[in-house]
Amino acid sequence: MSAVKPTPVVIIDDDFNLRNSYVHVLSQSEEYKVYGEYTNVDLALKRINELDSLIILLDVHLERESSIDRINDIKRVNPYNKIIMLSNDCCANTITEAFKKGADGYLLKSDAALSLGYYLSLLDKHDYVMSPGSASAMVQFLKGLTGFSENSPEFLQALSSLSKAQKLVYEEMLTGKTYTQIGGAIGISKNTVAQHVQKIYRAFNVKTRAQLTSLINSPS
Repeated sequence: MSAVKPTPVVIIDDDFNLRNSYVHVLSQSEEYKVYGEYTNVDLALKRINELDSLIILLDVHLERESSIDRINDIKRVNPYNKIIMLSNDCCANTITEAFKKGADGYLLKSDAALSLGYYLSLLDKHDYVMSPGSASAMVQFLKGLTGFSENSPEFLQALSSLSKAQKLVYEEMLTGKTYTQIGGAIGISKNTVAQHVQKIYRAFNVKTRAQLTSLINSPS
């Protein structure tokens, strides 16, 4: 029986010491493997283009400039790539902008340096990840993100637009199951689950499971 291939990780951070700390943490895990370290996005894009379904650790401030606007460039290579922003900045506006641009996570650097493997493992379970230090600001962001509540006509219309299979996936998503677990529960492949999830996100005008869950739990 062949071993499971580790998930490729690319690090984009202009701080040499922090890059080393991330590499050190991930080197202790069999689930992840660092395939490149870069100081800016342009240098990393070629390597990102060579890999599939990877995780990119992206410093919010590179060479004194925000890298948030480069999220679209990375997602354009492969929309299934996961981008986790790394920063010492816990400002709600910065976190909000990162998720609006398509980031899949936001970690404070101090948390990432200690428990990076743990946070990466949460991506498969929840499709997003964030540090405790940024959670409070994110809650406020997610509450204001969607324009309708669970009982509104807009919500019901979005729900009714889903196919039978998509509704099954939607119901399983709300229980916190991973794509693999959802596929096993309803008898479809993980890739098919991922395709249904993207259609569900479009129906509800969200980009992550975190946003979808906040919509469900938002007050009427």
